[in-house]
Parts: sequence; structure tokens; C-alpha cells
Amino acid sequence: MSTEQFMREPQKNRVASILTTVAVAIVMFGGGMLLESRLAAKTAAAVQLAHEQDLKQAADKAEQQKRLMTDTLAKEQ
Repeated sequence: MSTEQFMREPQKNRVASILTTVAVAIVMFGGGMLLESRLAAKTAAAVQLAHEQDLKQAADKAEQQKRLMTDTLAKEQ
């Protein structure tokens, strides 16, 4: 009987060890996914901000060119 208990005990510890390893792997994977998602959102926000700044600069340049052409036409008339 004692031999049987001795043989079963390590198996329980082994199962707990395996389950702990799997749980740690799942938590690490989830943490990695959250980190990746956060970094992707931060990168997307930075790209959007840069794009908006480029659009603003293009609009300002177009407005400046429009005024310059309007002034040139006014002088020619």
C-alpha cells in the first residue's frame, strides 16, 4: 500500500507542474498580446498624427499658392 501511494504522489506533482507551466505560458502569451496591441495602437496614433500634420501643411501651402495667384491676377488686371 505504501509503495502504491509513493508511486502516485509524484504523478500528482508532475501534473501540477505541467499545469503550472501551461498556465504561465498562457499568461505570458496574453501579456505579450496585450503589449503588442498597445504598441500597435501607439504606432497607429503616431502615424495618424504625422498624416494629419502633412495634410495641414499641404492645405496651408495650397492656401498660400491660392493667395499668390489671386494677387498676381489682381496685379495683371
